[in-house]
Amino acid sequence: MRWLQGSLFTILPVLLGLGLLAQAWQLGAKIHDNRTIEALAGTEDRAVPLNARGEVLLARGRFLLFRDRIDETIPILDTLARRGDASTASKLTFDMANARVRRAFAAIERDDTDKAAAEIVLARNGYRDVLRQDPGAWNAKQNLDVASRLVRDFPKLAPNEDAEEPAPPSSDLWTELPAQPRGLP
Repeated sequence: MRWLQGSLFTILPVLLGLGLLAQAWQLGAKIHDNRTIEALAGTEDRAVPLNARGEVLLARGRFLLFRDRIDETIPILDTLARRGDASTASKLTFDMANARVRRAFAAIERDDTDKAAAEIVLARNGYRDVLRQDPGAWNAKQNLDVASRLVRDFPKLAPNEDAEEPAPPSSDLWTELPAQPRGLP
């Protein structure tokens, strides 16, 4: 019995030391991750491995999206989705959809409606994905509505040269206005 007490007194400090070492290791990793997030939130580009914490991957994805590097963000989003980190993946999906809307506005300014329409379709899909994850996401609902109206409000393409007669103008002009209800009042 006496040898058992002696071995407990020697094992207990070792176990406590290992526990403290593990906590110090985790604290150091969190400090490193926080510094990486701060750097990415600023202007400093830092490489982030795909096995990093979700918050670090989100910061890297946002850094890339802010610089219009959407294609480089897709693997990050795929990694978050595979891990099952739905909340972080949803945030990055929302940010990616916003970046696509910004691209669409830039394409509209260049009169490239085909590119703008393609970007808007991808943005709307992103907003819908966010809403599937969180049906109460008000910002995603609002942005989906704006993106849907943007495509609908594009000017119609020029009529085909081969057409014999143009279509007669509509007599119900109030129904042709954007964001107005269709049909009878």
